[in-house]
Amino acid sequence: MRALAVAFYAPHQADDEIDFANQILATWTCAATTINAAIAALIRDAGDPALDDRIHTLRTELDVAGLTSMARTLELAAAFHQAVLEDHDALAATLSRLREQTQNGDYAYYIDIGSFMADLPLPASHTAPHWLDGEQATRTRWRTLLTTRQHHLHQ
Repeated sequence: MRALAVAFYAPHQADDEIDFANQILATWTCAATTINAAIAALIRDAGDPALDDRIHTLRTELDVAGLTSMARTLELAAAFHQAVLEDHDALAATLSRLREQTQNGDYAYYIDIGSFMADLPLPASHTAPHWLDGEQATRTRWRTLLTTRQHHLHQ
């Protein structure tokens, strides 16, 4: 999970975290943790046009493994990638999947995060969580993570 968090704000540092996770997982089998490491790698690599195939493969692996509860985290990673690329159509489809997956209220804040990253308004019917620093500060932080990644990729 540390690798997943670090991948958003420090992709080069995430390399070490992901490598460490994969070393541990080489001797220990845990499908959920392996998939979390793979999702962290997706976040680290967000903006790489070849990522779409990896996202599709992970969606399939989650379904086959019966780990559908992890699909929300994968969709958040996909939203980050699509927002970095400014792929508005793919992002709209991903946010729609997230809305479906969070209808029960679990992880509904992922919709906020996906919207914040892409600087989109929240859906009218969405019940926003109470952010510790307020919605605007949270929106700014997530948007900054995205624009920093875009800037990094265009250097």
